[in-house]
Amino acid sequence: MTRFKLMCLVIAISFFAACAKDGEFRLINLTNHNVYYSIDKNDYILEGNEERSHDLSTDKKTMFSEGNKHYKVKIEGETFVLVDGEDEVTETTITIKPDKTLKAYLHPNRASLRLVNDSDMMISSLYYKQNFEAHQNFSSELIEDPIVPGDSTWFRLPASQMNPDNPGYFYYTFELRDETGRVYFFGNSSTVLDVDQQYRLKFEGLQE
Repeated sequence: MTRFKLMCLVIAISFFAACAKDGEFRLINLTNHNVYYSIDKNDYILEGNEERSHDLSTDKKTMFSEGNKHYKVKIEGETFVLVDGEDEVTETTITIKPDKTLKAYLHPNRASLRLVNDSDMMISSLYYKQNFEAHQNFSSELIEDPIVPGDSTWFRLPASQMNPDNPGYFYYTFELRDETGRVYFFGNSSTVLDVDQQYRLKFEGLQE
């Protein structure tokens, strides 16, 4: 057998013998709150301080290819978000390698608000105010669609510095409106939210 034929035979055997092995994607939620993500159009919720693994297919490994496969992942948490420079992003691309494990450690980097509508009226509007020593920051409208009775939702928030002498120290107050336009106020000087802390706002409507 000539050297050329032998080389062709080796290449052919390599192609036929190559098989695709799964790779593993493991998410470790180091926050105390839920992380929401999707892989390959499948949605998942990973609770606080939990972890989960996904076996993901790869391409066939050959002498010309490592068999790596790319997946788009949408991911965000109640107190976690991906950061690209100064921008928050909720989508990234991961590379899964055959027979390898890719680990994602999800560290908390934000605070959060959990809004619960325990009234018989819809919540139509919600704003927050960050109260610094010398100034105030006002948010834009947080609610896109009215929150119906019995429903709840969450909002990721910037965290405060916890040292009162730090210029980045502030506390939150919240302005809520029901379907009639009545205004309610929540929070006070003690509503200082550190990273991974969540303020639970339970709206019960007008109390007699």
